[in-house]
Amino acid sequence: MKKYVVLLFFLIIMGGLLFGEEVEAIEQFDTTPLNITFAREEPIKPKQPLVDEPTLPETINPQPYRVGRLPSTGDLVTSLIYTIIGFSFLLVIIGVFSLRNILLKMTWE
Repeated sequence: MKKYVVLLFFLIIMGGLLFGEEVEAIEQFDTTPLNITFAREEPIKPKQPLVDEPTLPETINPQPYRVGRLPSTGDLVTSLIYTIIGFSFLLVIIGVFSLRNILLKMTWE
């Protein structure tokens, strides 16, 4: 099976080299081969916001983290590492408890 895959790969490469066409990138990207031209638009300028002042009331104390902000990648990796360490401690405790039960059953027989 593996030799047929290599043979098929070789045939595809040789077919592309023998019967393929050379293509060059063109600089004029606003025309097509049928000479259809597209109107170039002016770059969109961002509009100024309608309200320049903050909309929060002054009685609310600012929080260190804004509401709705996602945690950083470092925080996510740290929590993943803590989760893996917790599961490993849990597995060790269950393993020691099971081994103790097995050894106790072996001594009673």
